[in-house]
Amino acid sequence: MEKVFDKSKFQDYAKKGMAGLEGKIASDIAYVEAFGKAYQSFLATPGNQDVLAHYYHQDFGFGDFAKEFSVSRNIKAGHENKLLFLSILFDGISKNRDIDSVALQMKNEKISALSIERVPILPLSLVSKCYMLHKPYEYYPYDSLAGKAIRYTIGKFENYAMYQKACGEFYQHYKQEIDKLIETETPQMQTHDAIVSWKEKHGEEKLQDLLRCRLTDKILWVIGSHHSK
Repeated sequence: MEKVFDKSKFQDYAKKGMAGLEGKIASDIAYVEAFGKAYQSFLATPGNQDVLAHYYHQDFGFGDFAKEFSVSRNIKAGHENKLLFLSILFDGISKNRDIDSVALQMKNEKISALSIERVPILPLSLVSKCYMLHKPYEYYPYDSLAGKAIRYTIGKFENYAMYQKACGEFYQHYKQEIDKLIETETPQMQTHDAIVSWKEKHGEEKLQDLLRCRLTDKILWVIGSHHSK
């Protein structure tokens, strides 16, 4: 990959990305934990609408998540549509379906919001962010700014699978700088009770992968925001 901005600019973007991570990592973990518990409850009682409704309304549940991550507008209005989305989402995850196919199902079943042309959108941002809650150490959430950064630094992509691969390429290109930031800037962050608890459940390796994915995403968001001005 050919570099598109010099190291000094990257360092500035990376520092801003780290600041964003520091401000959000504890709440990110809370959303991840709430999602995991709801998903396990869904597996234990498939199709139980009470489980879905509880998750939607609870603290750090889907309602809070959709607002904070700016994806509420991706789903058609109406409580039933929100619960149907969660049912399809959990079912898709349980069957190891990929993000692109789940997002396409949402569009085809007309659960996603309408575009200005009055046709259902493909809710890649929403679905990818939910998959990030399922495996925050593996998935990079997609949004328009991070997508702009990938197009600027790596190249075009046509679907989420290509986007995920491109995010990995971006990380590999700046691996030394990103890993150094995680090593030097996150030790204090990792003493937070929620992060300590998550690490005890999932292990050091997955925590480091989580930090890598989340920091890479934050840096991409900063780059995309900068180049949108």
